[in-house]
Amino acid sequence: MSERNGFVSQYFEKILNIVDVGVHFIDREGNTVFYNEKMAEMDGFDREQVLGQNIFRLYPSLTHETSTLAKALRSGEELPEHIQTYYNVAGKRITTINRTYPLFENGIRGHLGPWP
Repeated sequence: MSERNGFVSQYFEKILNIVDVGVHFIDREGNTVFYNEKMAEMDGFDREQVLGQNIFRLYPSLTHETSTLAKALRSGEELPEHIQTYYNVAGKRITTINRTYPLFENGIRGHLGPWP
């Protein structure tokens, strides 16, 4: 990564941790690659315990059919606002209004979802 890209990346991460919206990025295998402070607060997790973890391990109540992140991963399309209730691995019930966006880099699909 170039020095400029690293500099920009640090600022994007800082901004995404400041906003009052939960943000959760996954890769095409469903593993967490970014998880902001607001999302951690909502889910009751530490950010570090979530990074690298698969969404179905983190949220065992979700399936490929009920997870908006998994749906966007399959379809490659943005999912509009949707009310979703799910449970995390600790048994915490979480209800959110989420919007999920597919992201592509060099033909590899990943997803930005304010909530799973």
